[in-house]
Amino acid sequence: MVFVLICYLNFRDPKISADTIADVSHWRISSGHALNNYDAVSDSSLTSRVCGLDQSLSVSGAQMELYSLASDYLMSEEKSLLRFFNGQTLCIVALICWFLMVLKELNHALALHRATLTVPSDDLTTIITDTDHTGAVRYTVKTLTRFRRMMGWLVLLYRFTSGGILLYVGITYLVNTIDIEELILNAVALGIILDIDDLIFDALATAPARHLVACLKPLPMPSLPRVRGIDCKSFVMFVSMVLFLVYAYVGMLLPMEKSLEDLRHAMCGNNKEFVWVRDSRSMTLMTATTPFASSSTDTAASPSVEASAIAEAIQSSSPGESGWAFSIWVEDAAELSRLRNLEEDNLNLDRNAACVDLASSVGPYLQYLREFLEDTSIQGCSDARSWCGLFSATSTDHRAFRVRMLCPQTCGCDAPDSEQLLTSGCPSSCPTVLSFRLKLRQGSCTEDVPSRLRKEPLWISWVGQLRRMALVQGDFQGKSKLTNLADAMWDWGCGFGANLTAQNITWGTCRQWNSNFAWNFRSPAYLCPISCLCTGGGPPPADSCPQPLEYHPERCPFWQAVLRRITGTISVDVQNHRNLIENVTLLTIFTHAVQDMLVEVLDNGIARSDVVITTAFERRLGNLEAGDQDFVEAEQAARRLAMAQLSFSINLPTGDHGDRAMTRLQNYTALQMTSNIAAGMLSGGIDTSSSSSLDFSVISSTATVGMGPSGESTGSR
Repeated sequence: MVFVLICYLNFRDPKISADTIADVSHWRISSGHALNNYDAVSDSSLTSRVCGLDQSLSVSGAQMELYSLASDYLMSEEKSLLRFFNGQTLCIVALICWFLMVLKELNHALALHRATLTVPSDDLTTIITDTDHTGAVRYTVKTLTRFRRMMGWLVLLYRFTSGGILLYVGITYLVNTIDIEELILNAVALGIILDIDDLIFDALATAPARHLVACLKPLPMPSLPRVRGIDCKSFVMFVSMVLFLVYAYVGMLLPMEKSLEDLRHAMCGNNKEFVWVRDSRSMTLMTATTPFASSSTDTAASPSVEASAIAEAIQSSSPGESGWAFSIWVEDAAELSRLRNLEEDNLNLDRNAACVDLASSVGPYLQYLREFLEDTSIQGCSDARSWCGLFSATSTDHRAFRVRMLCPQTCGCDAPDSEQLLTSGCPSSCPTVLSFRLKLRQGSCTEDVPSRLRKEPLWISWVGQLRRMALVQGDFQGKSKLTNLADAMWDWGCGFGANLTAQNITWGTCRQWNSNFAWNFRSPAYLCPISCLCTGGGPPPADSCPQPLEYHPERCPFWQAVLRRITGTISVDVQNHRNLIENVTLLTIFTHAVQDMLVEVLDNGIARSDVVITTAFERRLGNLEAGDQDFVEAEQAARRLAMAQLSFSINLPTGDHGDRAMTRLQNYTALQMTSNIAAGMLSGGIDTSSSSSLDFSVISSTATVGMGPSGESTGSR
């Protein structure tokens, strides 16, 4: 009876109900397509990953398991004969077995009762003893008391009642089991309940009771009416089994299957490939996702570079080494967190301070270039050159921006006289690299009149790009002013700024274009140094201002009359100089730290751009063209020196005679210089206290102050 009550109270509730379907619907609305659960690696929503049974999920495991159980039970996606052998078929087989076990139990109870009815009633229960032909003792029941007969009726009623309850509860239990493995186990477990009376007798019955039952002669069984060999009991039980099966299938199994179908549809029906977010206006914005496993029309779609990089890192045995096809490694988790929070411009500066082509050879940057341009045939930056000057009116098309970011040399970011007018994506460090500064030193501090500029190929290219941008389809910020800008540059040459101002069009300055334009243009200062105020002394107003004093002082005679200069040397002892040779970024940060040290020591209003750092070989480089073999060899030789002998040249502001600056330099010790440079490198992300970075110390320094480029000496230390 205890087992009957337990089964009745606990096994009747369905596992999949209307509340379950409502819960998964709420999960899909609130979490399944939320942007914060979007997976950038596979470009898919949480719903798509759950419905794809993605085993890499770290959340919504319960929902994925529920969907997996429902799918395995229904097997609705199977197209072959296997679809017939689903959970429904197994459940029907289990129900038939359960019916037969219960009917067997009821049949035994009915047979016992029918047999006791053949024994006469009396005031006493009479059992006689005799022996059979083998001499074994046998017991025969001759009479039963009326009380025992009444108890027999009660036992029959109890066994039929409990059997009926168990039959109903067992049907409900099996129908509500959606795990196929548990369905088989549950069908077997139900049979144990029917055998509990036998287990109790075998374990607890006394020896005399066991002996009596074992030696009791069978009671005579009256026959039942038969029709063509079939007795009425068997017929009634067969019909009962069929009726119960029909009831279980129509009333329980079909509704449960309908609930499973509704569950699968609520979780994974219709469109799974989108995510949503609520903006600051409390409006819901949505976008489609395109998982790489299904976004391609190819049957064997390739994963994204991001997915390939992570897979490559998982399979690696020595993370951080070079030679990776997809992975870009950084020093540690702290550095990774720092880079994640950097803005894109600062990140370009941090990871490409030398302004070199990152995607020029096989490696992760080339893989990203191929992915950005959706062209796996690209073999390097030279194949992507045509993208350098392209412009898109849509804010989501960043392909040209990415090309300039990965291929700054190919796109002319490292030269002030590049034909590419657009500089969005170029690392902000490009104006500080050697090739850019060499071009500035080869420039002129004069500018041509409009008629001559109209024959200048560089000017023609810039104006032509503006006109082509004005024809780009779509509406974008500043488009209406492009034609005005192009016409003003063509008609007025370097005076285009004054002409635009007269038209009430604000365009900005030679250093920074106005926010009215949705892009960054190259500064015109290289061709227009006078209009861009490059000749006024002090810090250049634009990164592209010509700086020819180092090699061609005759090109800017008006500077010599107003400028004084400090020149000198700094001797540096570099222990692990090979790091400087092999790490261009480290070399750039070291040079910037030396420049910042001199700016801080002089404390007279100069900027880093006023401090020119050279070596014995850099003067020779100034007379060579980038790309010449002599140029390359000289550059390599200069690097082999590991910057052991630094030469510096500082243009002083107008009116500054350099006396105070020289005094500060004389009072600044080599130890203070070493400490100051180390602090500057630390702010640039290089810890010189680490033996793996750079071990150096300043040995000595000299300086002189004079007029113009001739360096007329007025003091030294």
